[in-house]
Amino acid sequence: MPQGYRTMDGIDLNDIWYGGAGIAAAVDLYRTVELPLITALAMPWPEQIMKYGISQKNGFQVLAPSERPNRKTVDLAAMYPVVNKYGYGVGTDLDTLQRSTGREVMIDQNRPMQEDPENVLMQFLQVMLSGPDAMSSNSLFSYYNGQFAAEEKITAPPQYQQNVFTAGHSHYFAKSGAMAATDFTDIKQTIREHGHKGNILAFLNAESVQALEDLASFTQSSIIRSPITDQVAVFGFNDVFSIWGITFHQTEMVPDHYVMFSETATAETGRPLVMYEPANMRGLRLHPGPMNDYPLIESFWDRWFGVKVLQRGAGAALYFGVSGTYATPTLT
Repeated sequence: MPQGYRTMDGIDLNDIWYGGAGIAAAVDLYRTVELPLITALAMPWPEQIMKYGISQKNGFQVLAPSERPNRKTVDLAAMYPVVNKYGYGVGTDLDTLQRSTGREVMIDQNRPMQEDPENVLMQFLQVMLSGPDAMSSNSLFSYYNGQFAAEEKITAPPQYQQNVFTAGHSHYFAKSGAMAATDFTDIKQTIREHGHKGNILAFLNAESVQALEDLASFTQSSIIRSPITDQVAVFGFNDVFSIWGITFHQTEMVPDHYVMFSETATAETGRPLVMYEPANMRGLRLHPGPMNDYPLIESFWDRWFGVKVLQRGAGAALYFGVSGTYATPTLT
């Protein structure tokens, strides 16, 4: 065994890589578990074109006893995959490993698995928050924004039951000034009118949570008490809370003055997003370094995936602040 290929506390580097509780076993376990975020929001799809039928209205018609229905054609819309490569490099050069303890190495190697869900959510949010100013002809495939790609085969959102929508129909809202309770009920109605009946999630940061708490107005001299005002007055809102039939999740990934709404669905085809991953490169992967005898040295991580909106009516975004115009934020 080469001398010096150990950590400061005498642990062989291969024990960290191959051991029963080593990093390779941890990655294998991590890859067997689907992130709840993905199963709630995105339908998995390989890196290939997705084709799906689209129709403007219900196809049933009133017939006489001997009459046959007219032939109804269903157009096939298409969505083309865009897949990006994301990499994560932990300091696994020989000098760093030898100057660390085994515990320190494992803590560092666990970080990519801890931060992987954050990266996935970041890419989800960036697509969902991308409004009409960020694209031409819906090139990013976002929620309804008044633009339609040619491959979508539509020039306006499809009719749903008694609801007919104009070509300029948009799910990106902006208002100048503070948020109001009606902003949230309006957005919920905007999602429901397209036939999306699942649970609605909302993502916002701590500043926006504070604005919601201030809506309870329990500090005013004339107050009408309610369970919400009592809860806020005593406890405030936690990281996850529900009001107006919407479950809010606080995350600092969302910029100030933005709130992102999305329906969730248990059926894959009903989920608002599609997540493209190459069939042979799915999930977070750990790659060995160039030294065959000690693969931990110079090892690195990567993940290949892309995200687009599949159900364009299943979510919405709200901006509130100085400007009354929606502008797509850049998430970092």
